[in-house]
Amino acid sequence: MKVLIYGLPKSGTTILKARIQKAMAENGIKDMSVIMEPMSREDNGQTIFKNYAGEEILQNENSLTKALMSVNEPFGVDYKSIHQMFSDYDKKIFIIRDPRDRVISQILYRWFKANEDLAPTYSDTLARLKFKESNPSALPFFNLFSVHHHKLLNWKKTLSKFSEALEEFKETLDDNWLVYHYEDCVNGNYQKLSNFLGFQVTDEAAQSKGLVRVSRTNTSENWRNWFTQEDVEFFKGHFNKILKVYGYNEVDWRLNNPASLPSEEGSEYIAKLFNGQSQSLGMVEKIKKLFTS
Repeated sequence: MKVLIYGLPKSGTTILKARIQKAMAENGIKDMSVIMEPMSREDNGQTIFKNYAGEEILQNENSLTKALMSVNEPFGVDYKSIHQMFSDYDKKIFIIRDPRDRVISQILYRWFKANEDLAPTYSDTLARLKFKESNPSALPFFNLFSVHHHKLLNWKKTLSKFSEALEEFKETLDDNWLVYHYEDCVNGNYQKLSNFLGFQVTDEAAQSKGLVRVSRTNTSENWRNWFTQEDVEFFKGHFNKILKVYGYNEVDWRLNNPASLPSEEGSEYIAKLFNGQSQSLGMVEKIKKLFTS
């Protein structure tokens, strides 16, 4: 049996992979190859996938693959190529997350792999984030992405591109695909998924170090706490069509207007990601010096 999990980054692909992997093993599916984030596939007597690190992974008769959705980006598998690349897979799952929640996780998680353009803005962003935690309604969430007008305009273009891709992709899905909601996954609603796969999936899966790292809240509708009315106006035009196409309520944009936001979901979270990355990079440099001195 070959199972594919496909979804945008920060949409729950990692947690869903852990759940399904455990369920497959418990249902006697043995000698299973687990393929993480492949970028390409070669078929020459046997099927070999290559991941983002260039590592080759041999596909067995029983395989579980987690692939990230790409929209003309140099990572993951482009949504226009996914059908051909996994045409021999028995079950294919597209996991979708409310884009309002996903955008929060996506922007905060950037600090795990902050590039040379982003890293210098860390201190200013951390200060804005701490201010928002104490005064949620005083700063729109989009200002945690940038305070520069031209960067926000470019971001809007990116959001539109992804929204159009999600809408187009939905129209290409057939009966071999299941659209599964992230919110069902984190709330323990697995019956629809289990019926599709033919075996029972539960939430009793051990959390790997990687899963613990990427996890921030494992909840839904957190955007109601983080967004301001300015955010509603900023995101609404880009997200409403996708919300409707994928079965969310595009009319309900009510906000909770909390008095504060938990730092462990914001400033402490990005500090852990950024400092952990910096320490890892520092260790790499130390190791290089040992072998070059």
